[in-house]
Amino acid sequence: MRTIPDRRLRPSILGPILFGLLCQFSMQALADRSVTQLDFTMGPRGHLLTPVIVNGSVQGTFALDTGASSTVITPEFADQIDTLERGESAHAVGAHSASSVELVRLDSIQLGETAIGEGQAVVMDLSHVNGPDMMLDGIVGNNHLDQFDVVIDLAEFEATLLQHGSLSESADAFATSVDIEDGRGKLIYLHVAINGQLIKAILDTGSGRSIINSAGARALGVELPAREALAGGDESGHSLLGTIDEVSVWLGETALKNDSPLEVRDLSVFSSVGAANEPIMLIGTNLLQGRRVGIDYAARRLYL
Repeated sequence: MRTIPDRRLRPSILGPILFGLLCQFSMQALADRSVTQLDFTMGPRGHLLTPVIVNGSVQGTFALDTGASSTVITPEFADQIDTLERGESAHAVGAHSASSVELVRLDSIQLGETAIGEGQAVVMDLSHVNGPDMMLDGIVGNNHLDQFDVVIDLAEFEATLLQHGSLSESADAFATSVDIEDGRGKLIYLHVAINGQLIKAILDTGSGRSIINSAGARALGVELPAREALAGGDESGHSLLGTIDEVSVWLGETALKNDSPLEVRDLSVFSSVGAANEPIMLIGTNLLQGRRVGIDYAARRLYL
């Protein structure tokens, strides 16, 4: 006797289909609340590059950087802005360096079709980032990004700025969400599980690499060479202290992509946020490949 296959959808098949439909509906809801969308390109070292217009007239290439508390422009770019209101000097700490900088006021910064009103920026040399393969005119930091809910899609290379509250109302568009922790500066602090060990982390889309400090490496049971034995004798503390090749990194219920070793470096930013002697890491774009990241600055939630 010939049997006829049962073509009814089984629950195991129906579940993913329904989830996909819910995601489509939720993403459409997000699009309806969109303030602006902007395309970005992935730089050679993992930076998210997009055109930005400052004070309505001067255009440059900026990186979307959740690892920067403040928006940055280079001295060369600042010299092109006739309407720039010059400011006072201050001390700034980046991921890899600390330096004296100038604070300035920008009349506006335009991302996509949206011009964000007056805000502060830092004039800082970016020669440690720039090179023959990439030239940045500045960085869009959290002091401008946090005026919105932000979705960064690393699969479609598109960023969307949304009205506050849009992400929490469309949580079904994401697989998981976690709290953004409190900490120094306008940075995005999270907790990740690395090989089952909970470690504090900073979401840093301005870095193509993910980096853990020596205290974090020791917490994972990694033995490091004595600093004086390192090649190059780098006194800044940014020397490559080692790499961790096999790590499992989880954010909430989501395993992050991990195709490259986790670098061990004691960066300036770790000291500046008061974590020089406690485990901490940067989550760079290499761990976020192909993912859609949603940041609700107001409600302090991050979605993946």
